[in-house]
Amino acid sequence: MNTVQAEYRTDIARLAEDMAKRDAEAAKRDAEAAKREVQRTEREATARWWQTAIILAGFGVVLAGIGLAATLIISYG
Repeated sequence: MNTVQAEYRTDIARLAEDMAKRDAEAAKRDAEAAKREVQRTEREATARWWQTAIILAGFGVVLAGIGLAATLIISYG
């Protein structure tokens, strides 16, 4: 094997190593982006759950108020 062939093989090995590093970095970035997306989705789901809970609690308070008013009207009316 002559010097040119050795240099060529060395260059190809370096190129393959660089490509592997880039692929690993891209996979890491993709994994981090996926993790952020999951966290965002979980935050949105939690916010929706709290909104629903607050709305239902408010509805319960309104119904309790109506029941109390009806009781007072019937009792003292």
